[in-house]
Amino acid sequence: MSSKNQHRSIYWFTPLIAGSFCALGYRVSERLISSQISLHNEPGNQQLFENKQFPGKTLKDLNLDHQKKINSLRKQEALLAAEKKAQQEALLAAEKKAQQEALLAAEKKAQQEALLAAERKAQQEALLAIQKSSELQKRISTAIQETQKKQLQAALQSLERSENPTQIVGDSNHNSSVQLEPTSKNIIELFKALPNP
Repeated sequence: MSSKNQHRSIYWFTPLIAGSFCALGYRVSERLISSQISLHNEPGNQQLFENKQFPGKTLKDLNLDHQKKINSLRKQEALLAAEKKAQQEALLAAEKKAQQEALLAAEKKAQQEALLAAERKAQQEALLAIQKSSELQKRISTAIQETQKKQLQAALQSLERSENPTQIVGDSNHNSSVQLEPTSKNIIELFKALPNP
Protein backbone atom coordinates (compact mmCIF):
# COMPACT_ATOMS: atom_id res chain seq x y z
CA MET A 1 0.00 0.00 0.00
CA SER A 2 2.80 2.40 0.88
CA SER A 3 4.60 1.82 -2.40
CA LYS A 4 1.43 2.65 -4.33
CA ASN A 5 0.91 5.89 -2.39
CA GLN A 6 4.50 6.92 -2.95
CA HIS A 7 4.12 6.25 -6.69
CA ARG A 8 0.94 8.37 -6.84
CA SER A 9 2.53 11.23 -4.93
CA ILE A 10 5.54 11.21 -7.26
CA TYR A 11 3.19 11.22 -10.28
CA TRP A 12 1.38 14.36 -9.09
CA PHE A 13 4.44 16.03 -7.68
CA THR A 14 6.35 16.55 -10.92
CA PRO A 15 3.59 18.53 -12.74
CA LEU A 16 3.15 20.69 -9.66
CA ILE A 17 6.80 21.66 -9.63
CA ALA A 18 6.81 22.37 -13.37
CA GLY A 19 3.73 24.58 -13.11
CA SER A 20 5.13 26.54 -10.21
CA PHE A 21 8.33 27.23 -12.16
CA CYS A 22 6.32 28.39 -15.20
CA ALA A 23 4.25 30.74 -13.05
CA LEU A 24 7.33 32.10 -11.39
CA GLY A 25 9.01 32.73 -14.77
CA TYR A 26 5.87 34.45 -16.17
CA ARG A 27 5.64 36.73 -13.13
CA VAL A 28 9.32 37.62 -13.19
CA SER A 29 9.21 38.42 -16.92
CA GLU A 30 6.13 40.61 -16.43
CA ARG A 31 7.87 42.54 -13.67
CA LEU A 32 10.91 43.13 -15.76
CA ILE A 33 8.91 44.34 -18.76
CA SER A 34 6.78 46.65 -16.62
CA SER A 35 9.81 48.13 -14.93
CA GLN A 36 11.44 48.84 -18.32
CA ILE A 37 8.30 50.54 -19.64
CA SER A 38 7.90 52.65 -16.53
CA LEU A 39 11.41 53.99 -16.95
CA HIS A 40 10.66 55.41 -20.43
CA ASN A 41 6.97 56.40 -20.09
CA GLU A 42 4.56 57.36 -17.42
CA PRO A 43 2.86 54.43 -15.82
CA GLY A 44 -0.64 53.58 -17.01
CA ASN A 45 -0.48 55.45 -20.33
CA GLN A 46 0.57 52.52 -22.48
CA GLN A 47 -0.76 49.02 -22.53
CA LEU A 48 1.47 46.00 -22.55
CA PHE A 49 -0.31 44.38 -25.53
CA GLU A 50 -2.22 45.87 -28.44
CA ASN A 51 -5.93 45.11 -28.76
CA LYS A 52 -6.53 43.08 -31.89
CA GLN A 53 -9.76 41.85 -33.36
CA PHE A 54 -10.65 38.31 -32.40
CA PRO A 55 -10.58 36.01 -35.41
CA GLY A 56 -13.98 34.93 -36.74
CA LYS A 57 -17.38 36.59 -36.25
CA THR A 58 -18.55 38.43 -33.22
CA LEU A 59 -21.74 37.72 -31.35
CA LYS A 60 -23.32 40.85 -32.79
CA ASP A 61 -22.55 39.71 -36.34
CA LEU A 62 -23.96 36.27 -35.58
CA ASN A 63 -27.13 37.85 -34.21
CA LEU A 64 -27.44 40.05 -37.29
CA ASP A 65 -26.97 37.05 -39.59
CA HIS A 66 -29.56 35.11 -37.62
CA GLN A 67 -32.02 37.99 -37.82
CA LYS A 68 -31.43 38.31 -41.55
CA LYS A 69 -32.10 34.60 -42.04
CA ILE A 70 -35.23 34.83 -39.91
CA ASN A 71 -36.44 37.87 -41.89
CA SER A 72 -35.78 36.12 -45.20
CA LEU A 73 -37.65 33.03 -43.99
CA ARG A 74 -40.57 35.19 -42.86
CA LYS A 75 -40.64 36.93 -46.22
CA GLN A 76 -40.62 33.58 -48.01
CA GLU A 77 -43.42 32.31 -45.77
CA ALA A 78 -45.43 35.48 -46.42
CA LEU A 79 -44.91 35.09 -50.18
CA LEU A 80 -45.92 31.43 -50.07
CA ALA A 81 -48.99 32.29 -47.99
CA ALA A 82 -49.93 35.07 -50.42
CA GLU A 83 -49.48 32.75 -53.43
CA LYS A 84 -51.53 30.02 -51.74
CA LYS A 85 -54.26 32.52 -50.86
CA ALA A 86 -54.28 33.89 -54.42
CA GLN A 87 -54.53 30.35 -55.84
CA GLN A 88 -57.39 29.50 -53.49
CA GLU A 89 -59.21 32.72 -54.39
CA ALA A 90 -58.66 32.04 -58.10
CA LEU A 91 -59.99 28.49 -57.69
CA LEU A 92 -63.01 29.72 -55.76
CA ALA A 93 -63.68 32.42 -58.36
CA ALA A 94 -63.34 29.88 -61.18
CA GLU A 95 -65.67 27.43 -59.42
CA LYS A 96 -68.20 30.19 -58.72
CA LYS A 97 -68.04 31.37 -62.33
CA ALA A 98 -68.45 27.81 -63.61
CA GLN A 99 -71.44 27.26 -61.33
CA GLN A 100 -73.04 30.52 -62.46
CA GLU A 101 -72.46 29.66 -66.12
CA ALA A 102 -73.90 26.17 -65.56
CA LEU A 103 -76.94 27.64 -63.82
CA LEU A 104 -77.46 30.18 -66.59
CA ALA A 105 -77.09 27.49 -69.25
CA ALA A 106 -79.53 25.22 -67.41
CA GLU A 107 -82.03 28.07 -66.99
CA LYS A 108 -81.68 29.04 -70.64
CA LYS A 109 -82.11 25.42 -71.74
CA ALA A 110 -85.13 25.01 -69.47
CA GLN A 111 -86.68 28.22 -70.84
CA GLN A 112 -86.07 27.11 -74.42
CA GLU A 113 -87.56 23.69 -73.72
CA ALA A 114 -90.55 25.31 -71.99
CA LEU A 115 -91.05 27.66 -74.94
CA LEU A 116 -90.79 24.81 -77.42
CA ALA A 117 -93.21 22.72 -75.38
CA ALA A 118 -95.63 25.66 -75.14
CA GLU A 119 -95.37 26.30 -78.88
CA ARG A 120 -95.95 22.63 -79.67
CA LYS A 121 -98.90 22.52 -77.30
CA ALA A 122 -100.33 25.72 -78.79
CA GLN A 123 -99.88 24.35 -82.31
CA GLN A 124 -101.55 21.08 -81.37
CA GLU A 125 -104.40 22.94 -79.68
CA ALA A 126 -104.75 25.21 -82.73
CA LEU A 127 -104.81 22.19 -85.04
CA LEU A 128 -107.40 20.52 -82.84
CA ALA A 129 -109.46 23.71 -82.79
CA ILE A 130 -109.21 23.97 -86.59
CA GLN A 131 -110.24 20.34 -86.97
CA LYS A 132 -113.14 20.83 -84.58
CA SER A 133 -114.21 24.02 -86.36
CA SER A 134 -114.02 22.26 -89.72
CA GLU A 135 -116.07 19.39 -88.34
CA LEU A 136 -118.56 21.88 -86.93
CA GLN A 137 -118.73 23.65 -90.27
CA LYS A 138 -119.34 20.35 -92.02
CA ARG A 139 -122.05 19.45 -89.53
CA ILE A 140 -123.64 22.88 -89.88
CA SER A 141 -123.53 22.67 -93.67
CA THR A 142 -125.04 19.17 -93.61
CA ALA A 143 -127.70 20.32 -91.15
CA ILE A 144 -128.48 23.32 -93.38
CA GLN A 145 -128.69 21.10 -96.43
CA GLU A 146 -130.94 18.65 -94.62
CA THR A 147 -133.22 21.45 -93.42
CA GLN A 148 -133.30 22.91 -96.94
CA LYS A 149 -134.19 19.47 -98.35
CA LYS A 150 -136.87 19.00 -95.76
CA GLN A 151 -138.28 22.45 -96.49
CA LEU A 152 -138.21 21.77 -100.23
CA GLN A 153 -139.84 18.39 -99.80
CA ALA A 154 -142.54 19.94 -97.62
CA ALA A 155 -143.07 22.71 -100.19
CA LEU A 156 -143.32 20.17 -103.01
CA GLN A 157 -145.76 18.07 -101.09
CA SER A 158 -147.87 21.12 -100.31
CA LEU A 159 -147.75 22.19 -103.97
CA GLU A 160 -148.66 18.75 -105.18
CA ARG A 161 -151.65 18.66 -102.84
CA SER A 162 -152.84 22.15 -103.62
CA GLU A 163 -152.40 22.10 -107.41
CA ASN A 164 -153.45 19.70 -110.18
CA PRO A 165 -150.65 18.02 -112.11
CA THR A 166 -151.86 19.52 -115.42
CA GLN A 167 -154.26 22.28 -116.42
CA ILE A 168 -155.90 22.29 -119.88
CA VAL A 169 -156.46 25.68 -121.35
CA GLY A 170 -158.77 25.70 -124.47
CA ASP A 171 -158.48 28.12 -127.30
CA SER A 172 -160.59 28.30 -130.39
CA ASN A 173 -157.81 27.15 -132.72
CA HIS A 174 -155.24 25.31 -130.51
CA ASN A 175 -155.50 22.89 -127.61
CA SER A 176 -152.38 22.98 -125.40
CA SER A 177 -151.61 21.30 -122.13
CA VAL A 178 -149.60 23.40 -119.55
CA GLN A 179 -147.47 21.58 -117.02
CA LEU A 180 -146.66 22.76 -113.49
CA GLU A 181 -146.26 26.43 -112.71
CA PRO A 182 -142.83 28.10 -112.93
CA THR A 183 -142.55 28.33 -109.17
CA SER A 184 -142.81 24.59 -108.67
CA LYS A 185 -140.32 23.95 -111.51
CA ASN A 186 -137.78 26.22 -109.94
CA ILE A 187 -138.20 24.43 -106.62
CA ILE A 188 -137.72 21.03 -108.29
CA GLU A 189 -134.59 22.23 -110.08
CA LEU A 190 -133.16 23.56 -106.81
CA PHE A 191 -133.95 20.28 -105.12
CA LYS A 192 -132.12 18.33 -107.81
CA ALA A 193 -129.17 20.73 -107.81
CA LEU A 194 -128.54 20.21 -104.06
CA PRO A 195 -125.59 17.87 -103.40
CA ASN A 196 -126.12 14.66 -101.57
CA PRO A 197 -124.91 14.76 -97.95
